[in-house]
Amino acid sequence: MRLEDLLVQEGVAVPPERIRRVLDEAEETGRNAVVALIEEGVIGEDVLAEVLARACSTVVVDLEQPRSASAADLLPKAVAVDSLVLPISSSTGGRLRVAMVNPLDRRARDRVEAECGSPVQPLVATLSGLRRAIEEEYKGRTTRVVRANSEMAPEITRRMALPSEGTARLHRLEQEATIEQRHEALLLALVEKGILTRADYMAALKRLLSGRRED
Repeated sequence: MRLEDLLVQEGVAVPPERIRRVLDEAEETGRNAVVALIEEGVIGEDVLAEVLARACSTVVVDLEQPRSASAADLLPKAVAVDSLVLPISSSTGGRLRVAMVNPLDRRARDRVEAECGSPVQPLVATLSGLRRAIEEEYKGRTTRVVRANSEMAPEITRRMALPSEGTARLHRLEQEATIEQRHEALLLALVEKGILTRADYMAALKRLLSGRRED
């Protein structure tokens, strides 16, 4: 789906012709489409991140939370800055989890896959959050490895802290998590394994709420 069509479908309170004008200007100047939409005031970065996550059946990840050993060594900083992407960790299926401002950007995904030599599983990050994380992640780095040495635990959505290593820490996370956070984590696991899509979940939720209103 095109970014323009997605925003119109989501009912963003901006005339479609303004969206089109901003995106056309971004394409002509080589500017990132998401950066243009946000910096021109068409849509807030938090709202846009949630819209993109729903459209791609993925999640918005909170990059301000502590992370385990990073996979960022797999990608040069220049590519991360230019494409606005940041590798997070590898998954058990061999796919590299990558935070992106625009998971619909096929060119950025292809570039990461070519650099890292593995398929990408896109997550969504806000523009400001990703820019800060890239600067912090690459600060003082002078080396780059070819492959990640170990598999890392899946990220949790922005509603929970990204897990660090250690069983005790994982147990504390489970104890501290609210029911809503546990439900979100369960949904993420089902989506990642291909058992459920976010669209199926939203449809089921609508049916449930509709039934309650009728009662």
